[in-house]
Amino acid sequence: MKPIKNISSIVTTIKAQKIVGWVIVFAVFMFGFYLRFEDFTDWKESPFLFKYQKEYQMANFDSYYYLLAANDVDNNTYDTLDENRNIPYGVERPVIPPLISLLALLFSKLTGYSISTIAIFIPVVLAPTLAFVVYAFARALKLNILPSLLASLISVVSFTYVIRTRIGVFDTDCMNVVFLTLNTYLIYKYATQIGRAKYMYLSAAFLSAFLFFSWWNTASSVVLFSTLIPLSIAFMFYEERFTKITRGFIIVLAYVLALLLVHEQIGYYFQLVTGAVKDVFPVNGSITELEAVEFNVFINKTIGNKILMLLAFVGMIALAWKEKLKALLLTIPFLLAFLPLYSGNRFMIFSAPVLALGIGGFVQIPFSFKNNLAKLGGLALVVFVGFFAVKANYKTITHKLNKLAVFENRILLDELNNNTEQNSNIWTNWDLGYQVHHYLNRGTFADGELTNAGELLYHLSFPMATTDFRLSANFMNFYGARGMRDIYTAFGDKLKGLHFIKTVLSLTPKEAKLYLEQHEAELPVIANISSINDWLAYLYPTQERKTYLFLHQKMLQTVFWFKQGNTDLKTGKIVGLPLFMPFFNMKQESGMLKSNEAIISLANGFGQFKPNTKQSFQSILLYDGIKSTVKKYPNPSGNSLNDQRFVFQWNKPLSFGAAMSLEMSNTVFNKLYMQTPNTAHFKAVKLNAPLFQIWEVTPDRYVKE
Repeated sequence: MKPIKNISSIVTTIKAQKIVGWVIVFAVFMFGFYLRFEDFTDWKESPFLFKYQKEYQMANFDSYYYLLAANDVDNNTYDTLDENRNIPYGVERPVIPPLISLLALLFSKLTGYSISTIAIFIPVVLAPTLAFVVYAFARALKLNILPSLLASLISVVSFTYVIRTRIGVFDTDCMNVVFLTLNTYLIYKYATQIGRAKYMYLSAAFLSAFLFFSWWNTASSVVLFSTLIPLSIAFMFYEERFTKITRGFIIVLAYVLALLLVHEQIGYYFQLVTGAVKDVFPVNGSITELEAVEFNVFINKTIGNKILMLLAFVGMIALAWKEKLKALLLTIPFLLAFLPLYSGNRFMIFSAPVLALGIGGFVQIPFSFKNNLAKLGGLALVVFVGFFAVKANYKTITHKLNKLAVFENRILLDELNNNTEQNSNIWTNWDLGYQVHHYLNRGTFADGELTNAGELLYHLSFPMATTDFRLSANFMNFYGARGMRDIYTAFGDKLKGLHFIKTVLSLTPKEAKLYLEQHEAELPVIANISSINDWLAYLYPTQERKTYLFLHQKMLQTVFWFKQGNTDLKTGKIVGLPLFMPFFNMKQESGMLKSNEAIISLANGFGQFKPNTKQSFQSILLYDGIKSTVKKYPNPSGNSLNDQRFVFQWNKPLSFGAAMSLEMSNTVFNKLYMQTPNTAHFKAVKLNAPLFQIWEVTPDRYVKE
C-alpha cells in the first residue's frame, strides 16, 4: 500500500502545482489589465480632455471605424455599403459586422452602459488574455512552471502591445496577437498529441481560425495563411491517417483554394510591405504603420532592453534546437514578430509572445539540470529577469497621459458641425475621415482605408496642390459626383484620362464645349453619352449635396497633400519642395517682420531664424486683408547668398507668416489659406486661419442651351 500512497501524493502535488500555476497566471492577467487600465483615473478626473459630445472618445482614429459599425447595428442602419466613405463610390462592409463591434453592442445591452464606454474597456480586458495562452504554450513546449510563468508575464508587458491595446484603443489588435498565438498552440498540440485528443485540438484550431478570420476581417489573407502554413506542416509530418501523396495533394489543394480566395489582398499587402507597388499613382509620403524600424527602436518598443533581447534570442535558439522539426510550426509568429525590421512596424505587437517564449526558453536552461544548485540559480534568474522586464517599460507605460491623439480634432469637428450642412461632403485630409463619419454623419473622400491608397490620395490632394482655382473646384465637383473609374476605363490609360479631365475642367463650360467639338473624334465611348451636350452635363454635374473644402493647421505640419498632389505621375517624383514653416504672432516693425522665432528684412529679403540660421527669399508677399503686395528680390549676378527657391508670405490681420517653397506658394491651398482671395470658385463659410478655414466649393455650372 505504501507505493500507492506515494503515487497518490505525487498526483496531488502535481495537481496543486497546476492550480497554483494557473492562479499566478490569473495574477499576471490582472497585472496586464492594470497596465492598460491605469490611465482611466485621468479619464475620470479630466472629462473635458477625454469626452466629446457626452461620450468617451476613442484613443486612436481607427477605433471610430468599429464604433460606427456598432452604432449602425444598434440603430438598424448597418448596410454592406457605407456611402459616406470614399465618395462617390462608398466602401463595402462585411455582411457580418466586425465581431469587436458586435461584442461592444452586446455588452452595452447587457450592462446598460453606452457603446462608447464599453468600447474603451474591451481592449483592457481582452489583450491580457495572452498571458493564459503563452503559459499554456510554454508548458506544451516542456518548460517548467516558473519559466512558463515568466514567459506569461513578459508577454503582457511588451511596450508596443500595451500601448496598442490600452484603454480606448477599440481596435482588433487587442485579440489579433491572442488568436495568432492560440492558433499556433492548438496546431502544435494537434501535431504532438495522439488518439482522440489529437483531433480535439484540430477541431479547436479550426474554430479558433474561424473566429480569427471573423475578428480580423480587414486582413483575411494574413489570418488565412498564418493558420494554413503551420497546419500544412503539421498535417504533412504529423498526420498518419493518409499516405504522403494524399497529404501532399490535400495541402496543395488547400493552398490553391486559399489563393483563389484572397490572392488580390495578399498580393496588395505584399506590394505594400516590400514597397514594390506597381501603380500610376505612387504614395509620396510615409504610411507610419508600414515603415520599418531600426533594431534599437525595435528593442525599446518591445522588450525594452538589449540584454533581455539577447536572452530571448538565446532562448529561441535553445527551443528550436530542442523542438527540431516541430520548430517549423512557430515560423509564422517568428516572421511576423521580426517583420517590422524590414517593413510594417504595426506588426511589432506580434513580437510579444515570441520574445516571451524566447525568454522562457532561456530561463529553462538551468532547470534542465538535475542538481539543486542549478535549479536555485534558475529560480534567481526568474526573479531577476522578471523584475528587469517589468522595470524596463513600467515607467514609460504608466507615464501620465495628458490627452488623446484625437483631442485636437474636437475644435475642428465642432466647426464643421456648426458651419456645414448636415447632408454634405467634406473635402479634407484623410485623418479626420472616421471621426467625421461617426460624430457628424457627413461624407468624406478618404479615410484610413489603405486599399488603392495612391490613386485615392492623389485625387484627394490634387485639387489642393494645383495652382488653378477653377480646375480645383471643378475637379472636386466632378469627382464627387462621378469619380474617375469610368474615365480611366474609357481611355484605357489613367494618365490620358487624367490629362483629359484636367484639360477640360480648367475651362468654363462654354470653352469646354469648343474644346470637345474640336476633339470630338478623339472622345472615348462612355455609357449614356452620345453628344457634346451629354459630355458637358457629365463633366459639370449638378449635385444635391454641397461639398466643403476644409483646410486646417495640422495639414501644414506634414504637407502630405502637397507631396501627393504635386507628383509627376510619369516619374513618380514630387515637383517642388514640400516646405511650409509657420510663424505666429508676427508683426511689422521698422521695415522688419518680427516674431519670437524670426526676423525678416523687407529691404533685402534676408531673414534670421532661431537658433542661428540665415535664409534669403526670392520674394515677400504682404497681405493686408484686402490686397496683396509682392516685394521681389532678384538674384544679382554672382551673389550666392540669395536663394531663389523660397518665398515668404505674411498675413497682417492674422499676424501670421510662413516661409515656403515657390511651388508651395502657388497652390490653391496656400493662396486660400494665406491670402483669402475673392474667387468665384470658393465661397468663404468661416475663416479662422491659421487654425482652420471652411470654404464652400462653387464650381462652374453647365446650363443646357
